[in-house]
Amino acid sequence: MGAPQGKCEDGQLLCSEDCGCTQGKVCVHCSQFSIDTAQKTCASLSKPTSAVQSCTSGCYCPGGQLEDHRGVCVTVDNCTCQYSGRVFKAGQSVKTNCRTCTCHHAQWSCVDEPCPGTCLVYGNGHYQTFDSKWYRYDGNCQYTLVEDGCGSEAGSFSVKVESVPCCDEALTCSRTIVLDLLGNVTLTLNEMKVMRRLQGGWASLEAEPLYSTHTVGLYIMISVPSRGLTLIWDKHTRLTVILDDRWRNRVCGLCGNFDSNEMNDLQISGSSVVSSPLAFGNSWKTATPPCSDVTNEVFPCQRHSYCSAWAERRCMILRGDTFKDCHLKVDPEPYYQACVLESCSCEFEGKFLGFCTAVAAYTEACSDQDVCVRWRTPDMCPVYCDYYNEQGHSSWHYDPCGQIKTCGKNNLFTGKLEGCYPRCPAEAPYYDENTRRCSTLDNCTCYSNETIVKPGTVIRKPTEKCTCEQGRINCGPDQTTTTSEPTTTATQSATMRTTPEPTTILTMTPEYTTTPKQPTTTPEYTTTPKQPTTTTTKPTTSHTEMTTDPTIFTEMTTKPTIFTEMTTKPTPFTEMTTKPTIFTEMTTKPTPFTETTSKPTSEGPSTEATTLYTSQPTTFSTRSPTTSESTTSTGPTTMSTTISTESTTRTICECRDLKRNQIWACGEKWTEDCFNKTCKGGKIEMTSVTCPNPVRPTMCPRGQMVRVSDGCCDYWKCDCRCDLYGDPHYISFQGVTFDFLDNCTYILVKEKTLRHHLTVAVDNYFCIPELDGSCAKGIILQYQNNTATVSIVPDEYRVKSTLNQKSVEPPYEENGIRFETTGYMVSVYIPEIRSYISLTPSNTVTVTLAMEHFLHNTQGQCGVCGGSSCVRRSGESEADSCCDKTAYDWIYEDPLKPECSAAPRDVPCNHTGPPPTTNCPGSPLCDLLHHPVFADCSRRLDLSQLERNCRFDSCGRNDMACSPLEQAVEECKKAGICVNWRTLTNGTCAVGCPTGMVYRECQSQLDDYCHGGVRVQGRVLEEVEAGCFCLRGQFRAEEHKKICVSECPYCKGPLGEHKQLGETWQSNCQVCTCSNQTKTEECQPKPPSPPPLCSQNSVLVTGCCGKQTCVEKTCNYDGRTYKVGDRWTDLALPCESYSCTREGTQTVRRVCPHQNCSEEDRVWDEQHCCYTCNQSCATRVSSVNITVDNCTATLQLPMCQGQCGTETRWVVARSILHLEQKCECCRVRSYERKSVNLTCTGGSVMPHLYAHVTSCECHNCSILQ
Repeated sequence: MGAPQGKCEDGQLLCSEDCGCTQGKVCVHCSQFSIDTAQKTCASLSKPTSAVQSCTSGCYCPGGQLEDHRGVCVTVDNCTCQYSGRVFKAGQSVKTNCRTCTCHHAQWSCVDEPCPGTCLVYGNGHYQTFDSKWYRYDGNCQYTLVEDGCGSEAGSFSVKVESVPCCDEALTCSRTIVLDLLGNVTLTLNEMKVMRRLQGGWASLEAEPLYSTHTVGLYIMISVPSRGLTLIWDKHTRLTVILDDRWRNRVCGLCGNFDSNEMNDLQISGSSVVSSPLAFGNSWKTATPPCSDVTNEVFPCQRHSYCSAWAERRCMILRGDTFKDCHLKVDPEPYYQACVLESCSCEFEGKFLGFCTAVAAYTEACSDQDVCVRWRTPDMCPVYCDYYNEQGHSSWHYDPCGQIKTCGKNNLFTGKLEGCYPRCPAEAPYYDENTRRCSTLDNCTCYSNETIVKPGTVIRKPTEKCTCEQGRINCGPDQTTTTSEPTTTATQSATMRTTPEPTTILTMTPEYTTTPKQPTTTPEYTTTPKQPTTTTTKPTTSHTEMTTDPTIFTEMTTKPTIFTEMTTKPTPFTEMTTKPTIFTEMTTKPTPFTETTSKPTSEGPSTEATTLYTSQPTTFSTRSPTTSESTTSTGPTTMSTTISTESTTRTICECRDLKRNQIWACGEKWTEDCFNKTCKGGKIEMTSVTCPNPVRPTMCPRGQMVRVSDGCCDYWKCDCRCDLYGDPHYISFQGVTFDFLDNCTYILVKEKTLRHHLTVAVDNYFCIPELDGSCAKGIILQYQNNTATVSIVPDEYRVKSTLNQKSVEPPYEENGIRFETTGYMVSVYIPEIRSYISLTPSNTVTVTLAMEHFLHNTQGQCGVCGGSSCVRRSGESEADSCCDKTAYDWIYEDPLKPECSAAPRDVPCNHTGPPPTTNCPGSPLCDLLHHPVFADCSRRLDLSQLERNCRFDSCGRNDMACSPLEQAVEECKKAGICVNWRTLTNGTCAVGCPTGMVYRECQSQLDDYCHGGVRVQGRVLEEVEAGCFCLRGQFRAEEHKKICVSECPYCKGPLGEHKQLGETWQSNCQVCTCSNQTKTEECQPKPPSPPPLCSQNSVLVTGCCGKQTCVEKTCNYDGRTYKVGDRWTDLALPCESYSCTREGTQTVRRVCPHQNCSEEDRVWDEQHCCYTCNQSCATRVSSVNITVDNCTATLQLPMCQGQCGTETRWVVARSILHLEQKCECCRVRSYERKSVNLTCTGGSVMPHLYAHVTSCECHNCSILQ
């Protein structure tokens, strides 16, 4: 939309005459001619209208025309509509969620349609019921998935499933499905094929098949039109069951009861009790085969915890851009959670099969909503279609949302399934599933009785002629008349025996079951033949008895007002059995069933049948036949039957929303989704809500107001805001300013009457010792049963957060409390009550409460929201000049500050004059309030009080000016003015940001961030805030990371560091690469290097990651390392010596000869291992007691001791050989005389001389002289 050129003078926009309009648009100057330009587009017709006219100068469509979604001027009748990002012309329709919506006057006019139910099961027991409830139950037994035989009703079908385990963990890798069409056929889906088993006498040759089996893309689809049932099986674990709307509230099983209410889906079998998924699943276990209950849930990501991170990153494709067009139509969250669990299952096949199955399930859900997603790649769950292509042909291709024209397709499914599809040419546009060829419609074959029937082939029956035409078998009455002998009605199957050359014609004389479908006075009935009859023509020469098994099953519709069967020629034996059944679903007045039996005058054998019917008046389905035994009498019988009903119809006018299980009576009105809705004639009429003009309130405290939305209209709401800054200076809810200098913890806000259980306290500390000034260092927030804190970390200039005594890192949300940070300020939001607190490292505190929740219901230092500012605990209000005194009343019991229990309270309001001042001029930084950057703000706000506080706070410390300046900037932001001031403080108030990030003063949105390789938009802030942010065009590597990147990394290294696409690194003996295709880490074992050649004194050692190196041979002993050839001893083991050889440590142990002598005579060797005894003759000191004349003394005297040699020899004496020994003794060689004093009785001393030996020698033995 073009805008006029102009300039602003004296507050008015002066525009030029020419706007430069094109495409037939005209220029609008609001100052000259004001119109409501907001209503000049087609899009405005589908939006709530405003009561106030708004005009914006520019180019607009001329009168009577509107600008459509493509920018073209059209009439209202030709206005376009928009849906899911696409533009639709007037008259075009969109089908979605069981509605057909048509574009009319830029709005969608929708008509509800019968809504089928869809149940889904896949993987390790992930279920979505018909009513869209998700739950998880994984058992390895057979279970009833869905059946219609609930309660006392007789069933017509059932679907049972059995999980087939894989791996070694009993996790599911395939699923067996059993479809039982009761009374007809049982189909088993297993091992990628369908097996059929016929039941009691049912035949499979029919003009209109009971069921059909098709391969559609990757799936096998079984359609049962007469039952309104479709199964779609992916040949592995995923099964989708689709039921017609007629089955609503008539089925049960693991798929729920299909009553449009998900709250009662988990009802235990045979009961109305809603239970846990575990008990619910066990209750639907079939009786056979026997199997035990599931007692514990299996969580694959706990079994394989190492897979969890891989699974979460890989499954992020569901949340990412690949599926972004589907996110608004199908919630990806349950599919994502299931994907993570499936991707953790097993290794190898199970792991990847689970992931692919989970993503394919979401893809199919998107396809159902007309969102086609091409997500498979050669590296991610590839599908190869070349297998189907023949030599020289390549008509088969993959299609994520395939549809194809097929011959004679007989199923109710109209969706799109992914898989391999042939691309048929225009001259042969139909695919013939029987021949696997493209064909024209006239050349399509048929399939009947397990046989391919060529087009034009005629199949004759006794009363019908069937022809294969355009892929379907069409039957009509046969013009050939057959005359035969009397018939015999067979009621039991039998074997066939023939004699030569009989003449046999197969006819059909069925037994009927009647079912009224509509509550009319002449109801129509569906007639189903159950048994065939055989007509046998009597041959002239031989006897024939022939009975055939049933081969034809037909369904037809008749009006059976009278059923007559008569026998014209008697036969030896005739047996007739009639089993009529009436199925009624209406409100009727019962009419007696009239049966008339008349006998002709002629005699003959006959059968008299008596059958009674009763029908109870009810709106529910009833079956109430009563049949008596037949008796045989003489004479032919003519039986006539008349059924008459009298219907009473009561019309109820109402509107239904089957998806949400809501009903409105005609005439009822309500507002929903920004539309006023009215139920008229069974349809819902909608008109756009007209929003009132948002009126700004005039009495908000401090002028604090915010624009909020209820999801439809915008409104202005008042806020109560309290601020603390500096040492600290207070601004109450009502705007009263005061100073309060104390270092205890005080209550800022507390509810008078507990409604939200909210309390906010501030933790102060002395930050200016020279002035005894205090600052806020933390906030304590109590909400309901939770306690959150934010506090300044000393010397780190940052704010930390806790929730219930546990540290948290913003952004974080739990229990209705949300933490946010800009990297500078930390805020704590409580969305439920639209309130928040914040704290900055510069000691600035903000408390903001929603006035609609807290009006006149707060107390504390911040005052009453919408009331007095200075209040006491007693509830008494004081003058505005007394707030610095009443603030003492609000002491908070802080266990970390026990000394504050004695802090002053109940301080009287004696006026003591103006607050203390100082002669100190304060910091020059306070002059910034007069700088041009504050000029615009100064013209709107009075900053003089902030300047005085700034000078007072900064008298002792220059950096204390930062908090008042910061508060001034916040006040300017409230006025809509952003002031970039920190660069003017010469670094005093600068905020240090992490590398790669910059500080911004006024940011309205948090940085975008990467999650699982996908860029996620940052949250829009409640107000513009200051903090550290990424450069333009960059975003955070993760939500909590302070690292900015230009593209989202998909991979992580061993330490959690981010890796870019194509980057290679080594981790845990593997070489890893961040794949450009899969966008995940792909690791391979590091290839081994050739082993080196080692010397004789070295050995080849295999180390970490299989690396081989030569290591010199060494010996270790007692913590020391020795080389080959080294020798050593151990002082603790003196008799051992050691040496290091190539074979290891060798030990040599000495054996000492046996010796026996006293310790003092032992002579040790050098190693102190062995000793010898000293046996030589020498002096040795001994203790000797000397007594002379009763005088005694004890002396240490030397004595001669030791061994002397002994000589032995043989000599001849007197011609006799005898042994001669010569021995020597150790004798005194020299001595000297010495005197010793002896002690006598009485104490006297007597000297005595003795010989003191000085040397000894060996000498011939003799008596001592």
